[in-house]
Amino acid sequence: MLGLLVWLAMAGPAAYDNAWPAWSPDDRKIVFASTRDGGDWEIYTMDAGGKNARRLTSSPGRDAHPAFTRDGKRILFQSPRETGVEDEVDLYVMNADGSGPRRLVAHPGFDGVPVPSPDGRWIAFQHGAREGEAWHWELHLVAADGTGERRLTSNAWSSQVPTWSPDGRRLVFFANPDGRDQLFVMDVASGAVSPLTKSERSDMTPAFSPDGRFVAFVSDRDGVRDLYRLEVRTGKVLRLTSGLDVWSQPSWSRDGRRILFSAKKTGVDEIYRVDSDGTELTRLTRGTEGIR
Repeated sequence: MLGLLVWLAMAGPAAYDNAWPAWSPDDRKIVFASTRDGGDWEIYTMDAGGKNARRLTSSPGRDAHPAFTRDGKRILFQSPRETGVEDEVDLYVMNADGSGPRRLVAHPGFDGVPVPSPDGRWIAFQHGAREGEAWHWELHLVAADGTGERRLTSNAWSSQVPTWSPDGRRLVFFANPDGRDQLFVMDVASGAVSPLTKSERSDMTPAFSPDGRFVAFVSDRDGVRDLYRLEVRTGKVLRLTSGLDVWSQPSWSRDGRRILFSAKKTGVDEIYRVDSDGTELTRLTRGTEGIR
């Protein structure tokens, strides 16, 4: 028994994941999900520099993909807390301090990855349904109070991870009409969709910059999944990271100077911040500290 205790002490604390970061509207806070308190995914906030993490949720199942509402008073997120089944995920909202959670959208299948419109009136999200062993994804829209839901896409190919343009007229998302993920833009009023990228590899999880000039996205076009920046007008692409194995959608700061994301370079998900021109990269979380 003594030998086991000594081994545990030498081994240090267990590694944990930190993922899906998003800025608060004033750029002073970051909301994210983590397994730091026992292995179950919960929602947290921390300061912009990565300090003073505060846990907001405590529920069985994976609470994930949080996003502040535009006024900063509430947080949207996804959870299977009322279904008890990891594949049966619903869309929720709670106060920014974690109080008062309530379910906004519930269907059979998966409802999540929410993002509020710039005027705060609407929430875009993705709905998934199993088709055999695979998932099929479509984009949906719902009012901020959970009413007036409508489906935005209806395709044989999956559409995922919508984010709004600054004027609220368009959504950028990724889809796989030919079996390879690429970026697309949708006019919300008309439903018209146009391609944004046409790469030989996969482009995914896009997000408009606050001025609409750029789209940050994840791609494996250079081998490992990294973060890139596309200039919408010219089509010019700039690689912002190298060899990080990025998995989350990016989140732009209000001034457009910094981008949050999570990546698996250390073996677990960690949260990073990079300047929007790729010049400075900062790791904000340390889920692998103490691991030998």
